[in-house]
Amino acid sequence: MARILIIDDDISFVTPVKVALEEKGYEVDHAPNGQMGRELATQVHPDLIILDIMMPGEHGIAALENMRAEEGMKNTPIIVSTNLEKSLPIVKEKADGFILKSETSLDLLVSKVGEVLEKQKPN
Repeated sequence: MARILIIDDDISFVTPVKVALEEKGYEVDHAPNGQMGRELATQVHPDLIILDIMMPGEHGIAALENMRAEEGMKNTPIIVSTNLEKSLPIVKEKADGFILKSETSLDLLVSKVGEVLEKQKPN
């Protein structure tokens, strides 16, 4: 099954998402900020990344841009999670999907992960 990396400092978001994804059979890793997330991604080579925008240290948009610039991660699907609608234009350009945390249920997030991963499968 696919390996998912959640990069988010909000444990109240991470915990239920991790549980929901693991219940669907995904292997889930977690990093609390962008820099640690990029480092972990180079080690575990996730099939998909869920990336928060508002984090301490390296901001999510900077992390997204840095991941897209790295050879080993430039094609890794990234779903951005945010409560900041103003960041959506940048996100839509560089990410493979996005969710608004305040408007997205766990079921919808798990469904979005499945959709993005399905698009990545070779035909």
